[in-house]
Amino acid sequence: MMSISLDAGVAAPHAHRDRAVGPAKSLAWRRRPVRKSKAFNYYLRSHCSPLILASIALPFAAAPAAQETGNSGSESINDTIMEEIVVSATRRALQNALDIKRNTTAIVDVLSAGDIGDIPSLSVAEALEGITGASAHRLKGSGSQVSIRGLGPFLGFSTFNGREVTTGSADRAVNFQQFPAELINTITIYKTQQADLVEGGTSGIVELQSIRPLDYGKEAMSVEFRGKYNSHAARVDGNDGIGARGSFTFVDQFDTDAGRLGVSFGYARFDSGNPEESYLTSSSFQLCDARVDRGSSRCQAYDQQDQADDLAAGDDSAELYFVPNSISYRTQDEEEKRDAIISTIQWVPNDQWEINADVQWSSKYYEEDRHDFTIDDARREHSNVSARDNYGLLNYSGVSRGRVTGELYRRDEDYRGGGLNLTWRPSDTLSLTTDLSFANTQRDRVRRVARFRSDYFAYNYTANSLVPSITFDTTMDESPAGTTLDTSFDVSDLASFDRSGDADLRSRLTNREDDIWALRLDGEYRLDIGFVDSVKAGVRYSERQRITNNEDTRTMRYDEINEVYWGGTSSRDELMALAQNTCANSRFPNDDFFGSDDGGPNVGGSFATFDTLCVIRTLTRGDNRSLPDEDRRGTNDIDVTEEITAAYVMANFSTELGAMPLSGNFGLRVVQTDVTSLGLRGTFDVVEDNTDPANPTYRVEAGDDFTRVKFTNSTTEYLPSVNAIFQLREDILLRTAAYRAMSRDNIELLGAGRSFGNIDEDQDYASPEEALQGELDTASGGNPDLEPLMSWNADLSLEWYLNEDTAVSAAVYYKSFEAATFPSIVDETIVVNGVDVAVATTKIVNVDDKSDLLGFELTAQHAFTSLPQPFDGLGVKLTYNYADTNFETQDPILGDALQSDGSVLPGLAELEPASIFGLSEHTGSLKLYWDIGRFHVSAITKYRSEYFQPNAGTPRANRWIDDFTLLDLAASYRVNDTWKLRATVQNLLDEPQSGQRGARSGSTTLWSSTGPKFELSVNGSF
Repeated sequence: MMSISLDAGVAAPHAHRDRAVGPAKSLAWRRRPVRKSKAFNYYLRSHCSPLILASIALPFAAAPAAQETGNSGSESINDTIMEEIVVSATRRALQNALDIKRNTTAIVDVLSAGDIGDIPSLSVAEALEGITGASAHRLKGSGSQVSIRGLGPFLGFSTFNGREVTTGSADRAVNFQQFPAELINTITIYKTQQADLVEGGTSGIVELQSIRPLDYGKEAMSVEFRGKYNSHAARVDGNDGIGARGSFTFVDQFDTDAGRLGVSFGYARFDSGNPEESYLTSSSFQLCDARVDRGSSRCQAYDQQDQADDLAAGDDSAELYFVPNSISYRTQDEEEKRDAIISTIQWVPNDQWEINADVQWSSKYYEEDRHDFTIDDARREHSNVSARDNYGLLNYSGVSRGRVTGELYRRDEDYRGGGLNLTWRPSDTLSLTTDLSFANTQRDRVRRVARFRSDYFAYNYTANSLVPSITFDTTMDESPAGTTLDTSFDVSDLASFDRSGDADLRSRLTNREDDIWALRLDGEYRLDIGFVDSVKAGVRYSERQRITNNEDTRTMRYDEINEVYWGGTSSRDELMALAQNTCANSRFPNDDFFGSDDGGPNVGGSFATFDTLCVIRTLTRGDNRSLPDEDRRGTNDIDVTEEITAAYVMANFSTELGAMPLSGNFGLRVVQTDVTSLGLRGTFDVVEDNTDPANPTYRVEAGDDFTRVKFTNSTTEYLPSVNAIFQLREDILLRTAAYRAMSRDNIELLGAGRSFGNIDEDQDYASPEEALQGELDTASGGNPDLEPLMSWNADLSLEWYLNEDTAVSAAVYYKSFEAATFPSIVDETIVVNGVDVAVATTKIVNVDDKSDLLGFELTAQHAFTSLPQPFDGLGVKLTYNYADTNFETQDPILGDALQSDGSVLPGLAELEPASIFGLSEHTGSLKLYWDIGRFHVSAITKYRSEYFQPNAGTPRANRWIDDFTLLDLAASYRVNDTWKLRATVQNLLDEPQSGQRGARSGSTTLWSSTGPKFELSVNGSF
C-alpha cells in the first residue's frame, strides 16, 4: 500500500518541536488494557449501534496480540522513523495528531492534515467537531461558531500561525470559512493555558497552522477538483443544484548558496449555493391566557397583576400558552463564491538563522434571494386554543394580516493577513524570535427589501409535528370580534396583498473594518540549574481597531416614493399595481416546499412571490440602491481601538519524583488592555406643523450636526499558570494544569455609539412632550468600561499511548468563570432644540458573579492492524465530552411573570432558565474507516445535545437549539500513484436544524433544512 496524502511524513509543527515528555525523552510505545468510563458507556448506549459497540471493544480485546507483534522495548523512536511506514492518509493523519498531542506540554487535542482532507467537511468549523470537546453551531447547513468544552464562542479564542485573527462579524468570533480546510496543515485546540500563549480564551485556543515547507521535508504538488450537488438547491427555480470546489497546493525545497529555502503555495476556490426552506417566528414570545377575551386586540402577557386579580376572585384556572408575535415561512436561493490563498516562504541560511514569511488572502461573495410569507398578527383574536402541559401551543384559530416579503441580502468580505518571523540562535543555549504580523477584514453588507401586505383573514394553526402548519378559512366575512375578513384571500395570489398604505421599500447598509497589527519578541535560554531546563520570556504589543458604520433601516412608503421618484404624479395604489403587475412571479420558485409534492399542508405548499429587484427598479425608476443616498454618518457608528501590551516569563522544567519522571512549565503573563472608543452625538429638533393652526402637530427630526465624543479605559490582569506531566510509565502520562485565563467580550460592546429611540420623521404627535416620549424616551449603546471576563481553571488528564495507532485519554476539568453581564439603565444627555435633555440609556455592564463548570472528556482511537486481511485496514476514533454548569440565563418571558416577592408564577417555575450561550451537556463523534488496498471508506457521526443560542440584539425569549446527530460519509479509490477519486456525502440523513422558545419542547421557533450535499472529486498528487 502506498501513501496517498501530502501529509505522509509531516513533522510536528514548529510550535511543538523540541518538546519531549519527561527527562528520559522516550517515545517508546506500550500496551495495556483500558477500562471504559460511565460517560463513555452513556454515549455509546445512546447513540451507537451494537455493531459500532463491537468495533470499539475490539481493539482492547486485541491489544495483547498486537503487543506481541509491536516494537520491542529496545527499539528507539529513531529506528521507527527510519522505517518506510506505508499507511493511508487518514491513518497517517491520526498518527501525526497523536504524536503532537503526546509531545505538547499543555493539554491539547489535534487534527492533522489529511485528517481534514478525508473527513467530509464543508469547513474548518465542521472539521473541528472531530476534536474532543469542540462543537459547532450550524448556520445555513454549515458549521460556523465553535464552542469548546461547553463554553460559548465568546469565551474562546482563535489564532492562525500563533497570531490573532480579524473577523467581519459583529463580535470576535473568527469566520473559519476564510481558511479553507484544504489549505490547513494542523488544527490544535489548547485546552489549558501557559504563559507564552496569546491570551484570550477562557474555554480554549483554536490554533490553525499552515505548512512550513522545510519542516514538510519533500517536494509535493496536489490538484483537486470537486463537483458538488445539492438536492434542495435543484428544486429551486434558476438553480440546478450543481456547484464546484477546487484547490491547488505546491510545496518544494531548494538548496542554494544562501542556504535552504522552502516554498509552499495553496489556492482554493468554492462556487456553490446552499438554499434553505425555513419556519421562523419572531424572537418575542408572550405567555397568554386562553380564558381572556381581548376582542380584536392581541393577547397580552399574563403577568403578576393578572394573577393577583385571579387570586382575589378565588380563581386559579389560568389556561396559559406561549405564542409569538409573528410566524413566517421562507424559501431562499443562495449563491456563494470564495477564493483563498495561503503561502509560506521558509529560509534557513545557516545554523543560526531561520526566517519565515507567510501571507493569507481570501475573498467571499455571498447573496441570498429570500421570500417570506408572514402571519403578522399571530397574537390576535384567538379561539379554540389547546396547549401542552408545558404551555407549548397545539392548536388555535386566529385572525391576522399577511405579509409577503422579498429580500436581496448581499455580503462581500475580504481578508488579508500575514507575518514575518525571524529566529536567531547565536548559541546552543539561546534563541531569540521576532514576529511582526497584520490582519485586516472588510465586510460590506446590504439588505434590500420590498414588502406587500393583505387585509385581515382567518386561519388555523396546528402543531402536530415539529413544523407547525397554517391553513386558511375563507368562509367567514367577519370575525366574532367584528373584524372584516377577506373571503377572497389567496396566499398564492400577489393581488391579495393589496394594502398600499402598508407596502414599502427598505434598505440597510453595514460596513465593518477590523485591523490588527502586532509585534512579538520572545527569547529562550537553556540552562542547567537544578530542575529548570530553560527560561522563556517575551513581550507582545498589538493594536486592534474596529470601525463599524451601522446605518439604521431606512423605510420608504409609497407616498414618499411617489414624491421622490415620480414627482407626485402618481398615487400609492397606482404604484403598487404597477409593481405587482410587472414583477409578480408566475409560479412558486420551490418545487417541493415543505414536502408539498407529498401533500405538505404548510400554507398550501406555496405563497405569492415576486422579483424583488424588479420591484425596486420599477418603483425607483431604475435606481438599484432602493433608497437615495444621504449622509451615512450616524450616532450608532462604532470606532474602537484596543491596545494590548503583554509580558511573560516561563520556566520549563524536568526532574524526577522518586523514580517517576516529571516535566512541565510554570510562568506568569501580565496583560494590560487600553481601550479608546470614539462616537458621535447628534442633535434633534421637535418641529411644529401648523398646516391646521387649530390643531398643530409635532414631529422629531434628526439634525445634520455631530459632536465627537471620546472614552478611555484601562485594565491590567495577571495570569499565572503551571502545567505538569507525570510519566507514570513510558506509555502512560498524567497531566495536570492550574491557570488563570481571560476572555474579552464582543469588541463592539465597547463602542460609544448610541441608538436613540425609533426616529420616524413622518410620525406626528399632539404635543412636543408626546413627540419626545414617543421618539427619544430611550437609547441604547455600548460601554467602553467593560472589563475582561476572568476564570480560574484546573485540569487533570490521564493518557495511555498503547502504540502509534492506539491511545486512550480521559480528562476532568473545572472552571470558576465570569461570563455574566447585565443591561443597566443610566441617564445620558442629548440636545433637543438646543437644550440638554436626559435620556434613559441602556448599556451592558459587568456582573461580579462567578459560575462553576465541571466537565469530563474521553478520546479513544485504534487501528486494527493485528486483524487478518482485509480487516487489518479498519480503524476507529471516538470523542465524548460532558459539561455541566450552574450559570443561568433567565428567560425574558419570566420577567413579566414575577410576583412581588420575586418568585415565579405558579406553573412557570418548571420553565428552567437557559444555561450559558453555546453549552451542550453532551457532545461526541465517532469515526470509522477502512483501508482495503486502493480503496478507502470512512464514516463520521457527530452528536450535540440541545443548547442555548441567543439571537443578535436584545433577547425577548430564550432560544434553545434542539439536539442533532449528523452522519457524513466518504469513499476514495487510488487509481495509480498520481490520481485518486473520491465521493463524499454531508448530512446524509438530511438532519434539519430546529429550535424552541418558551417551552423547551413543542414550541417551535426555528426549523431549517438545507438537505444532504454530495461531492465527487478527482485528486492528482505529483
